[in-house]
Amino acid sequence: MLFIEKRPSFWALSVFLCLQAGLASGQDLNTPIQTEDLKVKSSSYHFARSEAELTLEKIIRLDETDDELFPFIVGLPNRKAKLDGYYNGFGLFTKALLTMIRRAEADSVQKNCGGKYIEGELCGLGFRPLTCAQDSLDEDYLFRTDQQTLDTAIITYKWPGEDGYRNVPVARYRLIKKSEHWVLDGVSCISTNNGSFNGENLPQ
Repeated sequence: MLFIEKRPSFWALSVFLCLQAGLASGQDLNTPIQTEDLKVKSSSYHFARSEAELTLEKIIRLDETDDELFPFIVGLPNRKAKLDGYYNGFGLFTKALLTMIRRAEADSVQKNCGGKYIEGELCGLGFRPLTCAQDSLDEDYLFRTDQQTLDTAIITYKWPGEDGYRNVPVARYRLIKKSEHWVLDGVSCISTNNGSFNGENLPQ
């Protein structure tokens, strides 16, 4: 599996903010797609195109390219705490989402390592909670907007291709609109069965 190049956190977040500012200039409301079938044809998925889908894509790529974002999201004790205000100030995630991710990480550390990180041991979640995966792609992800209103969007994403794990969706997301910007509020892992984070109403 290919891993995309890592870049400094300030570079990655600056790029995201420039793109986010551009997206805020207009709104593209897709016609809602209602489906209960998790194994859908890839033709119902597409490259990110709506404002909400493009925002989600940028957040996923930021998570993959910014080495400091993952420690912030899960609340690692050895993270660069001085960056907390930096990330919080740009409103990429709701407080409720971060709270649930950090609670799940803490529960995993308690279960696997007695509540403290142990060097060389897998104590935490063991995957990236924003993508429900360990790996990342240098290919474009595919998205499908399942429901959308003026201030809420439910979006599912999958990896491109039709073989095996690529034929099923990976995760479903809820984004909410605050101050003209889409903000990630909930994640429900599907194919990996890794649970959900503030995604109680998002079916797995």
